[in-house]
Amino acid sequence: MYLEEDPDLDAPFAGALLFVRWSPEGDQPVGHLETEHLVRGRKRSDVKLQLGALTLHDVKNHLERLIATKQELSDW
Repeated sequence: MYLEEDPDLDAPFAGALLFVRWSPEGDQPVGHLETEHLVRGRKRSDVKLQLGALTLHDVKNHLERLIATKQELSDW
């Protein structure tokens, strides 16, 4: 997960999921996919808690959706 500041003054912090793809050898990253901002909040800690509360099922669904949108990439 990652968090960043956003210019939205009502909810200046936003969080998303970042999925890193590793080389077949597992020694270096070779790409990544990331979601749009999934949660927003007034405090960084609130956003982190909300992202951390996602179930493994939720996270898997986000990853599968991202992969489906990248089907044109033969190496994914």
